[in-house]
Amino acid sequence: MLGKINSATLLQIHSQQDTNQLLSASIQQQLVAQKQQIDTQNRLINQAIYFQQNFPTTMQNITSGVSDSIHAISLSTTGQ
Repeated sequence: MLGKINSATLLQIHSQQDTNQLLSASIQQQLVAQKQQIDTQNRLINQAIYFQQNFPTTMQNITSGVSDSIHAISLSTTGQ
């Protein structure tokens, strides 16, 4: 009788170990997904910061380039 009880207890322990392993794997998957989400959010925040910091300089370069191009266009009929 004690042998049967011990066997049943051992089966229950193995079952609990299997359950714990499945739960652990599920938690690890959730952690990976959360890390990917956080990494994506951080990347988007960094891109927004970069844009905010560099927008004035970029716009200045664009407007200067356009202005220089307009000034360089010859409007004379002789092509000079």
